[in-house]
Amino acid sequence: MRTVTINDKLAVTLFDSIKELPANLYQKARQYECMDADLGSSEAERDKLLSQIALFIQTGQKAEAAEGLYNYRLARTLALAGYQPNQLEWACYVQAVNGEPVADYSEEGLEKLIERLSGLGLTQNDIDTLRDEVKKNSNTP
Repeated sequence: MRTVTINDKLAVTLFDSIKELPANLYQKARQYECMDADLGSSEAERDKLLSQIALFIQTGQKAEAAEGLYNYRLARTLALAGYQPNQLEWACYVQAVNGEPVADYSEEGLEKLIERLSGLGLTQNDIDTLRDEVKKNSNTP
């Protein structure tokens, strides 16, 4: 584990690698990671989905195009609702906030955690950077 100071009001203690996660958190984090990979978390990633759908249509791959359209609609709906699987994945890596252990890793608890930390100055850039570091540490033997 390691503690990262975000600002003078916020320090988060993170599992240093996904290999350190308890089994239930590992599974939950992987679920959000897969969801983010399939649906994207930015407009640019959703535009890639549209490009893939167009390619499927051009090459006659109807089933793949239909699945792509379903994923695109789901991604748009979730984006409009403010659902961010990449943020939920990162929240699974948080063990403590300002020395206080995280107790609720339910989806609702993770959403509340992100909202609370955002109010204390956490940014999407912080989430992306720290999530990438945890993943990088997971790939080292």
